[in-house]
Amino acid sequence: QFTFTEMGGKGGKGSGTRRDRGFVGNANAVPLGSRPAEPQQVAVEWWDAIILRDGKYFSGPGGESPGPSSAEAREIEVIPSKITSYVEHPVPIDPPNEKPEPPPQPLKLTKVERKKLRTQRRQAREKEKQEMIMQGLLEPPKPKVKISNLVRVLGEDATQDPTKIEKEVRRQMQERQQAHDDRNLSAGV
Repeated sequence: QFTFTEMGGKGGKGSGTRRDRGFVGNANAVPLGSRPAEPQQVAVEWWDAIILRDGKYFSGPGGESPGPSSAEAREIEVIPSKITSYVEHPVPIDPPNEKPEPPPQPLKLTKVERKKLRTQRRQAREKEKQEMIMQGLLEPPKPKVKISNLVRVLGEDATQDPTKIEKEVRRQMQERQQAHDDRNLSAGV
């Protein structure tokens, strides 16, 4: 906190009174500091300077540029050899003081719409997978043999050595369960 004295002496935590540090008048006013100079008016734009003979648009007596409405103005003297059929496109530069426009907000979907999109994406992914299998680019998945569908999937092979087949089916089931648990662990579920 600052304390103010009539004589301008030190007070409070600051290095001096507000008046000593440049505050004059209203105690709530903030000093602006030195103001930047007004931007200079450019006599010739950079893209025109290349083709102008004198480096000026209009030449008047004494070397000043009187402007197009002056009686002393002549025609603009251009170097014709510098003019070509090509167009120069300078790289656009973002203005330094303007913030970029924020990206558009994503559309809020209802619960039903989200479920519908998720289903459609899943069906499209499965359809692509089936097409790749039909074209021979992917190997078709092995049938998921369980104890309950053992005879249906393996057919006659299951009847020849049922103990061996059951042991193999249980091993496959254990592998699938282990792969499932590993996926869940890696996903952090």
